[in-house]
Amino acid sequence: MLQANFTPTDEQYREIGKIFALLTNSSKPVLTLCGAAGTGKTSMMFFLAQMMREASWSVGWLAPTGKAAARLAEKTGEEVSTIHSMIYRSVRADSRGELHFDDVKELPGLSKIWVCDEASMVDGEIGRDLRKAVRDGGGRLLYVGDREQLPPVRGSWDADFEDPDGLLEQVHRQAMDSPILRIATDLREKRISSLPRGRVGEDYSYIQGSFTDAAVWMKEHIDEDSALLCYTNKDRKRLNRMTRHYLDWNDGPVLREGERIVVLSNNPVHQVMNGEVLKLNSVGPSPMHEGQPNSDSIVELGWGGKRNSQRAMVHLDTLGANRGDFNAVLGHGAARRAWLHADHGYALTVHKMQGSEAKHIGLVFSDGAAWAVAKQRSEAKKRGGVSRDDLRRWIYTALTRSQQTFTAFDTRRG
Repeated sequence: MLQANFTPTDEQYREIGKIFALLTNSSKPVLTLCGAAGTGKTSMMFFLAQMMREASWSVGWLAPTGKAAARLAEKTGEEVSTIHSMIYRSVRADSRGELHFDDVKELPGLSKIWVCDEASMVDGEIGRDLRKAVRDGGGRLLYVGDREQLPPVRGSWDADFEDPDGLLEQVHRQAMDSPILRIATDLREKRISSLPRGRVGEDYSYIQGSFTDAAVWMKEHIDEDSALLCYTNKDRKRLNRMTRHYLDWNDGPVLREGERIVVLSNNPVHQVMNGEVLKLNSVGPSPMHEGQPNSDSIVELGWGGKRNSQRAMVHLDTLGANRGDFNAVLGHGAARRAWLHADHGYALTVHKMQGSEAKHIGLVFSDGAAWAVAKQRSEAKKRGGVSRDDLRRWIYTALTRSQQTFTAFDTRRG
C-alpha cells in the first residue's frame, strides 16, 4: 500500500499542480493525467487525493474492470468501483448473448472528483456515459492512464491522451534499475520497435522457442504468481491444452483440484470479475443435481481461503464457450447467475491481462499474433502489412504486466 508521506519529484509536483489548479480554479469537467510505466501515476493519484481532501473536496475511485479496481484498491487502500457498477441501472443480454448497459444514472458529486484509473481501456461509448453521469451529479472527472498501452478493444480512447492536462515522462531512477522497465521505456520512446533478443540481467530473456517451451515454462511457474500471455484466442486455447498435457492433466477430468481457471463474464453472485484467474481447491459433483439428467456435465468448484471461500457450479458444456453459447445452454434469466462462465486459465490474451500484473510474465509471439495485428487495424490492412506501432503497443502492454521477470518465446517461422 502507498505511504502517506510520499514526496513527489519536481516533475510530478509540477504536473499534479497543474491538475490541482484546473480542478480548483476552472470549470473544465474532464481532465487527463498521462504517464508511462514507472513514472509514478498511482502515487500521484494518491497524492492528489490528499490535496483535494485538504481543499474540502471528496474523492471517488473508478476503474474499467474488476481486476483493475481490485489492483488499485490494494495499492491505495481506497474503495474502488467499476465504471459499470456505478453508472448503469440495468444490464440486458441480446439474442447473441452480448451484454448491453442501459439507463445511465448520475454520480453524486458536488465538490467531488472521480478518478478513473486505466483510462486507456475506456472507449468513447462508455466514456460518453461516464461523462454524463459525472456531469449530471455535479462532479469532475480525472482520467489517468498510459497512452502507450493497447487502445480499447472497440473504438478509441475517451481520455485526451493527445493533449493531456498533466504528463509524467520521467521514469523513477529505482524503476530504471529493472531491465524490464528500461526496455519498456525504449519501446515507448521508439528507440526500439521490438524486444531485444537474448538475456538482459537476471530478469529478462527472449528466446527463439516454441509453444512447447512456453507450456513447460507455465508448468514450472504454476505455483507462483505468473501469467502466460498471447495475442489470439486460438493461441490461448492451444497453450491451455499443452500446459495441461505437461501437467499430465489432459487425461481424466476436464477440471480438477489445483486447476487454474479464468472467469469469462462478470458474476456479482460469486463476486468474481471477467478476466479474474482462480485456483481451484475443490472440484466435485453438484449435490443439487445428483441423479438428474446430464448431471455428469455439472460440477461444483471451490476456491479461496478459509475466510473468503467461494463455491459455484460450472456446466462443462460451457467451458470456454462464448457468451452466446453459454446463454444458449443455461438461459438468460436470473438463475443463470448461479453458474460460472469460465475456461482453463493457464494462458491469457494480453487484452484480457490489461489492468493486471503478475510477478512472472511469459509472452508467446506467434505467426498468429502478427497476422491478427495486421488484420485488426484498417491502416495496416491498407498497407498490406503489419502495423509496427500496433505491435509495439501490444509488446509494451505485455512487458509492463511484469512485476519481476519476463520471458518471451518467439515461435514465428522464418
